[in-house]
Amino acid sequence: MAKVAVMTRDPKLYYLISRLLKEHSIDFISITPGLAIPNGVKVVLTSNVEASYDDTRTIIAVNEENIEESLFKVICALKGKTMFDNLIIGIDPGAKLGVVALADGTPIALKIFYSAKKLTAFLEKLFTLCPAKRRVIRIGSGGDKYLRELLGELGKIILFPETYIELVSESLPLSPYVKECSLPSDVKAAYNIALSKGVPLSKHEVAEYENGVSEIQDN
Repeated sequence: MAKVAVMTRDPKLYYLISRLLKEHSIDFISITPGLAIPNGVKVVLTSNVEASYDDTRTIIAVNEENIEESLFKVICALKGKTMFDNLIIGIDPGAKLGVVALADGTPIALKIFYSAKKLTAFLEKLFTLCPAKRRVIRIGSGGDKYLRELLGELGKIILFPETYIELVSESLPLSPYVKECSLPSDVKAAYNIALSKGVPLSKHEVAEYENGVSEIQDN
């Protein structure tokens, strides 16, 4: 039985929540406010107005502005955690930047960005909303100028040593699991990068790559 329930009379909010859960393959049931919550349910997503519902389970108040944050809270609650052990970001650099975020192995973001600045703004928000003991950003070694631009933007926000950057060879074949996923090619590439161990970069090396002092190699 599903461990997540959506309980709201707000049709737009219900649509936004249910779409997000479906995108991340999280099973859920729908409950009418005021009715009993089945015993198997651990997490209930509802509106701010309806969140006063008195229950021993985790009640998450959702509005249109904090939809993504609610997803992180759901995954944490299902895993019985207040903080993830590992948050791994996979990035496929290029004119379109594919991005995948894995929280203890669970996908919590599958996105495409068209600028490095917007991507790093998203990461700053993600790091705030999704606390983790260890953060790793794995970046594909292709993309050349796009990779340098990305490293430049990341250098402005990354706090070492809490966050590590790894350069991952893009010559690696797609894993069978990723190959079967119904995702855009840029996101698939980012997913594969997130699952692949890379070469760690120091803050000094990030700056050298960004400024063209060191050559980027596809190991």
